[in-house]
Amino acid sequence: MKKALIFYLVVLVGLFAVLSIMDRDGEYAVEKRVWKLQQEFDAIAREPEAIPDLKYDEVAQGFQTVIQEYPDSKLTPLLHTSLGRLYALKQDYGRAREQFDLVIQK
Repeated sequence: MKKALIFYLVVLVGLFAVLSIMDRDGEYAVEKRVWKLQQEFDAIAREPEAIPDLKYDEVAQGFQTVIQEYPDSKLTPLLHTSLGRLYALKQDYGRAREQFDLVIQK
C-alpha cells in the first residue's frame, strides 16, 4: 500500500512539473505579468502628480512588451485599456485614444 501511494505521489509530482514547463508561456504567465503591471499602474493612478515621468514610461513599456509578446491573449484588450488610461493620466490624450480605439476595433 505504501509503495502504491509513493508511486502515485511521484507520478503526480512529475505530471505537475511537466505541465508547469509546458505552460510556461501560457495564459498564466501573461496573467502574472499583467498583475504586476496593474499593481504599478494602480500606484500611479492613486497619486499621478507625485510619480516621475520615468515611472510612467517604464509601466507603459511593460504594457507594450506584454502586448507584443502575447498579441492573442484574452488579456490584450485589458492591456490596451490600461495603457490608454496610463496615457490619459499623463495627459497624452492622442496616444490614449489610439489605445482605446484598438480595444474597440478588436
